[in-house]
Amino acid sequence: MVLQLPHHHILSVQVSRINTEVSRKREQRVLFLVVTMVVCYLLCWLPYGIMALVATFGQPGLVTPEASIVPSLLAKTSTVINPVIYIFLNKQVSTATTFRQINLQTIFKVNKYVSAVKVILIKVMV
Repeated sequence: MVLQLPHHHILSVQVSRINTEVSRKREQRVLFLVVTMVVCYLLCWLPYGIMALVATFGQPGLVTPEASIVPSLLAKTSTVINPVIYIFLNKQVSTATTFRQINLQTIFKVNKYVSAVKVILIKVMV
């Protein structure tokens, strides 16, 4: 007994499979974007955190004001790095020719994920 499926059902299954693959690829790109942003955030703030711990709990005078400048500047660059990451890793932003073509809703959604990951990391570290 051969079961014959209607033609539209076969097309529906193929379209569903394509949509699933497109969704999976999109989720992987967003995951890569979020992981990149979190790693950059940690790389920017880790030297400052270590310097602050050494200055607080280490020997007095161990961290000079001159030595604290670089970690402080590096920590402040984390605010500049996020837009650069968006430009290079987000397809919408990198292919847009004007600011109006950028879907700000997507950017805010990714930023929400990054903020949630940062909060979780801070809770784990404390």
